[in-house]
Amino acid sequence: LNTIPTTEKTYIRMIRSISSAANIPFDEAKRYFDEAEKNAISYYKEILMAATNETDPTTHKLIKSILEDEEEHLYDLERLLEEFLAD
Repeated sequence: LNTIPTTEKTYIRMIRSISSAANIPFDEAKRYFDEAEKNAISYYKEILMAATNETDPTTHKLIKSILEDEEEHLYDLERLLEEFLAD
């Protein structure tokens, strides 16, 4: 697409037009991104349960950091979509 990803509303608008061009309803595209973030969060939580701070502190620290990022992504995505849909 030759674009740089941002958190600007224009990027969300671009996603809307891409989903339209691909004959994918915007709500379906939104659910896809939401589900992808939630799946990633679930996956990293499973890894954290296996790699405890006591058994594998390095992996635990790394995955905990990634999990926090994924949770922030989900929050940001939900907030941006709320703002976008309110316009």
